[in-house]
Amino acid sequence: MTSQATTTPSGATLINLEPGDLDILVHRTFSFDRFVDLLRSRENGLVSPGLWDDPFENFLLAHTLVRTPDGELGTLEPLAADWYGQCWTGTADSDAMWRIYSATHTGIKATARLGDLLDGLAVSARLAPSLQAFAGRVEYHDQQAIAAHMSSLTFTDLALGGTNDRFAELLCVKREAFAHEDEIRLLYCDVEPKQADGTVFRYGFDPNSVLKSIEVDPRMSHQEAATVIGKLRAEGLTVPAARSTLYDAPSFTIPLE
Repeated sequence: MTSQATTTPSGATLINLEPGDLDILVHRTFSFDRFVDLLRSRENGLVSPGLWDDPFENFLLAHTLVRTPDGELGTLEPLAADWYGQCWTGTADSDAMWRIYSATHTGIKATARLGDLLDGLAVSARLAPSLQAFAGRVEYHDQQAIAAHMSSLTFTDLALGGTNDRFAELLCVKREAFAHEDEIRLLYCDVEPKQADGTVFRYGFDPNSVLKSIEVDPRMSHQEAATVIGKLRAEGLTVPAARSTLYDAPSFTIPLE
């Protein structure tokens, strides 16, 4: 579960990714209200690991014990408190992702080039992009493999050495049950002077410059989709927008004999 970290032209760091991966398209489904907020505020928000969807990830950070030389025990939570992340996927269209992240059938799927996303995050780094801004492809393993990996680490591996690569790698490990997400994470390490509020790290983000396109939920009618897209246009959206065709039934014609 270790990888060679790579630095991008913007100075950010790639985990489980190669420089050529900066050109891949990644996707994220926002609620309608959250996407409107993105258009109005021109700020993207990465959230604390404690708010991520997988309870096991939170348990991992809170219950991995670190024994100090004097015998006292601590957890990885103090390290995690400086980190913020946002989940994107490399899968362009997925029934599971629409059902999970657009439960009310009103979601907005945004598509962006990974390198454009990461460049914008790197600009926010006050210390050094290589220590603060990361994009990482999530690796999926069974719980036994994750336990074995954790037992091979030391606190020094994660906290010292002048880089944040090892802790960023730890934040890119999930259980096999989530492999369908094909997840790529934006990660940011907040350092002094702090910019985040302990829950969300916000930074400048122009959707019309960063995003390639958006799609609305395929379960909307064509009329509903047109209304939603019209509302987004009124909020200033200029990138291509359409209704996802994932559930549109194809039409076939076969001969009588």
